[in-house]
Amino acid sequence: MPSGRPNIISPVIDLIMRINPDSILDVGSGFGKWGFLLREYLEVWQGRLCPKDWKKRIDAIEIFKEYTKLPWYDIIYNNIYNQDITKNNEILANYDLILFMDVIEHIKKEEGLKMLKKAKHYIISTPNYISGQGTMFGNIYETHISQWSQNDFKESLIINDRWIIGYQLH
Repeated sequence: MPSGRPNIISPVIDLIMRINPDSILDVGSGFGKWGFLLREYLEVWQGRLCPKDWKKRIDAIEIFKEYTKLPWYDIIYNNIYNQDITKNNEILANYDLILFMDVIEHIKKEEGLKMLKKAKHYIISTPNYISGQGTMFGNIYETHISQWSQNDFKESLIINDRWIIGYQLH
């Protein structure tokens, strides 16, 4: 689904604000919710309401082109990449923070683990249970193909026994 659980928003925003990154890559940006939230808490809270005043580089990489046609994408994101992150994971080193919000389970685990090693800082949300999610909205990439646990991340926390927030902040 191009969205995620609302109960993870507060802990993730707290982690992001602790880092205060200048550049963020939203991997599997879907509906674009995290782009909005990043602009709100990293720009608006700093007194920069209008796009002309924004200082943070917030980019999106989304494999399913239809999602990036949503009208707010061009306002919220500085750069939009319509591509498979597993085919261009060198890009990860160019950002202060990488967000994998409800997306890592759509990637083969071996590829996901390699990507995490390339990121300076990352925050991930993923189900803490086996999910049988398949194609949605005509997007075959919505299928869950890997299962992750707390042990896969440097640091983590569990939200409502259902969601893992994995992160590396240092």
